[in-house]
Amino acid sequence: MKKTELSYGQLVKRWIETFAGDVPKTKTEKHLLSDGCCIWHLFTYGLIGENEYFSGDKARKEFDRSDHSDAEYMIFAGSKEEIDFPYVTAEMLDRDGGIVEACFVGRDWRWTYIITHENGIGPFFYRLIK
Repeated sequence: MKKTELSYGQLVKRWIETFAGDVPKTKTEKHLLSDGCCIWHLFTYGLIGENEYFSGDKARKEFDRSDHSDAEYMIFAGSKEEIDFPYVTAEMLDRDGGIVEACFVGRDWRWTYIITHENGIGPFFYRLIK
C-alpha cells in the first residue's frame, strides 16, 4: 500500500469519475463537491443504492478481504500522513488513532474504502461490478 501521488483535486476528480460516474453531475456538484461536502456523501445522500456498497463492520470485512497490493491511499485529516505498515487491516486503521478521514483505492481503481471523520458514519467499502 502506498500514498497516492495524485494531488487532492486529482484524487477527488478521478474518484468521482470512477465511483460516481453514473450520478448526475448536478448531484455530484451539490453533494460531493460543494463547500463542506465530502466524497463519502455518495453513500450518505443515497446517490447510489444501499445494496451496492458496505458500511460499518461489513465494510471493514470487505476491506480486509481486498487485495491491498499496490493499493493507494490519501489521508484527508488526522495526525498521520503515512501508513507505515507492510500489511493493513481495518482494525489496525481503527486502532491507530492517527487517521481521522482517509480514502483508499485498489490498484486498478475497482474498489474504494473510505474512513469518515464522523463518529458512527462509515467506514464505507464500494466495489465496482462493471
